[in-house]
Amino acid sequence: MHADRATHVLHISVTELCQADLSGPRREGDLRARWLGQALHARYQQRAARQDDGFRAEVPVRAVLPHRRRTGLRGAHECWDVEIQGRVDALWPSHGGLRLEELKSGTPPKPGLLEEAFRLQAGLYAWMLAREREQEVSAELVFLAPDATVALRQPVYWPTKRLLQRVHARIEGCLQQADEAAARRAAARSAATRIRFPHARRRPGQAHLEAAVENALARGEQLLLEAPTGTGKTSAVLTPALRHALAEGRRLFVLTASTLQQHLVMQTLRALAPAELPALAVRLRARAGMCPLGHLRCHPGCCERLALHGPRSAAAGLPSAAFHESPVVEPESLWQHAARAGVCPFEASLEAARSASVTVGDYNYAFDPAVALHELRDPRVLRDAILVVDEVHNLPERARQGLTLRLGAASVREAIQAVALGGAPLHRSQREALEAIDRFLVALARDSGLLDHDEGLVEHVPDAERVDDLGDAVDALVGDTLRWLGDSPAGGSQELFLAVAFAWLRLRRGLAQADPGFVPLVEMRGGLPGFELFCRDPSRSLRRILGGCHAFIGLSATLPPPTYLCETLGLDASRLAHERAPSPFKTEQRCLVIDPSVETSLRHRGREAPRIAARLAALAEAVPGNTLALLPSHAFLDAVRQALPPLERRVVAQTREMSEHARTRIVEELGCHRNHLVLAIAGGALAEGVDYGGERLAAVALVGPCLPAMDPRRRLLEEWLEERCGAGFLFTYAIPGMTRVVQSGGRLIRRPRDRGVVALLGRRFLREPYRGLLPEDWLAGRSAEEHVGVPARVAADYFAAAFSRAPAITT
Repeated sequence: MHADRATHVLHISVTELCQADLSGPRREGDLRARWLGQALHARYQQRAARQDDGFRAEVPVRAVLPHRRRTGLRGAHECWDVEIQGRVDALWPSHGGLRLEELKSGTPPKPGLLEEAFRLQAGLYAWMLAREREQEVSAELVFLAPDATVALRQPVYWPTKRLLQRVHARIEGCLQQADEAAARRAAARSAATRIRFPHARRRPGQAHLEAAVENALARGEQLLLEAPTGTGKTSAVLTPALRHALAEGRRLFVLTASTLQQHLVMQTLRALAPAELPALAVRLRARAGMCPLGHLRCHPGCCERLALHGPRSAAAGLPSAAFHESPVVEPESLWQHAARAGVCPFEASLEAARSASVTVGDYNYAFDPAVALHELRDPRVLRDAILVVDEVHNLPERARQGLTLRLGAASVREAIQAVALGGAPLHRSQREALEAIDRFLVALARDSGLLDHDEGLVEHVPDAERVDDLGDAVDALVGDTLRWLGDSPAGGSQELFLAVAFAWLRLRRGLAQADPGFVPLVEMRGGLPGFELFCRDPSRSLRRILGGCHAFIGLSATLPPPTYLCETLGLDASRLAHERAPSPFKTEQRCLVIDPSVETSLRHRGREAPRIAARLAALAEAVPGNTLALLPSHAFLDAVRQALPPLERRVVAQTREMSEHARTRIVEELGCHRNHLVLAIAGGALAEGVDYGGERLAAVALVGPCLPAMDPRRRLLEEWLEERCGAGFLFTYAIPGMTRVVQSGGRLIRRPRDRGVVALLGRRFLREPYRGLLPEDWLAGRSAEEHVGVPARVAADYFAAAFSRAPAITT
């Protein structure tokens, strides 16, 4: 809905107009929504088109309806033109006229607001079509069974006068909502003039960042912003972004890869929050962390909180009540309010986010199709959105992971065992379908030559006819299963079956689309076959989001070359801007040393582990504080740890199973003690997104360029990027690896008084392309060769000289 007060024109869809009075979640669970929301309509429409050549689906309709409304002045009226648009699901020729069908999936609603909204929707479509085509048009509500057949037909008839009365009443309600929204925007515009930088003094580079963001927002650009750690980029970006969002009535979405950064964003927003703006920001937490019942079966049939969310939420005054305590709302506060009201905390957080100006959350709320917010999937809302993505260098890989589709024999066989326990004919049919999928996966492994291998991954395109035959059988069985379940939730064996079935149907749909950004792969893992559509190129999906919003701001302390991000994120070169803030720290706060005496490539690691261990031990003994040593893999870390000589330092090593609590405890210990050597994984949880400032670290050692592990998926990605832009190895390995190096080295200097040594171990740091990717502020105007030395000796000399100088370094 969009109300233009300057021209008195209201643009609204038929669905928005007819369902304007509804509130709360109106869905039937994740699995059922995917199926009944799209597939049933498509199957019904395809069948109808085969039955009658005159049948039409998704017919666009449009009407402009004059609407008069009273103003506050005596006898005065406003004249509005209401442009209503929509699409008719199904249209049939009928006895010289037309018959339209408004298709609905699921069971018919009980009498009430939703039932009336459905009837009004069908009647309004009929009136619009009759007016547009000057023909008699009848209307029906058609409720589809899970097999896409007609479960119930309900003829709909509205006398024209009564229909238009209801429509005008809904229009008046929508205009009142638009007035309220306009009042909120006016208050926001007034508040925008009082947004001030939240600190008394700006750090070096922050003014440059603010100006760059202001220009990007004014021009609607895609801004890549590089700001070294410690610059204070969060405050510098959020101040102009919030001011612009409030002034222009736009939604601001701040997405980060770490909870720590989300806390920092919320802290900054509290400092920026104008007193007169009651609803400013909401931080979202994953559904699993917001469920008070401890399960994820989000279905009204098994969760009273979800079933009664709408009326209970309205009675409790949510989400407004959550903002009474603070204009910046955390998940914990929303959880408490929702628990007291007996409603779904996750749905309450989504409602609160829709009424706030700023939404803070993880990447997946924009870039994972399974959980993306509706606002970021609706092109109309997206056009007025500002998207701020922190640590944007992580986004290409996260997007690939979210878009890749997989199905393995392990989950199929688990479902087979579960449904085999049931005695109903449906269970037998499900078992047969699952066994057919399992045989298909085994046949794929045989055809690809992997069946006799425990591990392997090859590119292989399945036979399209076999995929379609099996897909049709699974398709029909999903319908039988949902019809058998009725209104009850899918639990136990049925949940396992539906999870496998929907994974298979999504893979089938992906194969049919033949998107060149996806590669079909057959895999053997632990002796079990699997199939996946690997997303080697997420740029098409990302382009829709990043290109569809008003402005995009990608932040990183270590920004890869713009050409890399343009290619992998699908950025628009005509809208692209790139800015880099100068480092706020003095060059003498960081000492860089490169040790080319060791070889860190994969084939030499077994031989070199003892020498590297000796170098790291000597460095740890030479620095007056803690040392963080980062290695490219757990296997190499274990080898180096075993080869360490006896040390007076406490050695702590990251493990594969280490919990978040254990990692947090390590960081806390570094704040209390100065005698640790920490061995961790480059690019892991102890290497990025951790604040080691305040003298927690005296040295960071990077063992090798930290390239991603070479595997068949990476080779496919390398081939793709080589074909696309002639830089396959650079984009696939060198840039991601060196980004890890620079991100990890950035853990060292966080505050004006911090100082320390960055040691790069490995001769590849003196070779291209790696040496060309070293940050200029690390090199401090010198060549890479001028930084060559023995890490322990260089560190001892550096700290001896640093401690002989007084006063301490300040900016």
